[in-house]
Amino acid sequence: MTWGSSAEPTKEHIFKAVETGKLEKVKIIVKRFPDAVHSKNQDEMTPIMLASAGGHLPVVEFFATNYFQ
Repeated sequence: MTWGSSAEPTKEHIFKAVETGKLEKVKIIVKRFPDAVHSKNQDEMTPIMLASAGGHLPVVEFFATNYFQ
């Protein structure tokens, strides 16, 4: 998997992954950085909010099932 200009994912990659609906990337990032689930971007949006706004249902379902029960 590619992560832009870095060889490894960073916590900040969560936002690009959810905005583009890349569920496998989301899973890798949250496994490595569990607190990324509750992080906020510059617009104060969380990853689940961005996934929902973008219509990425599999990503929303992943968060809802695993982190927001």
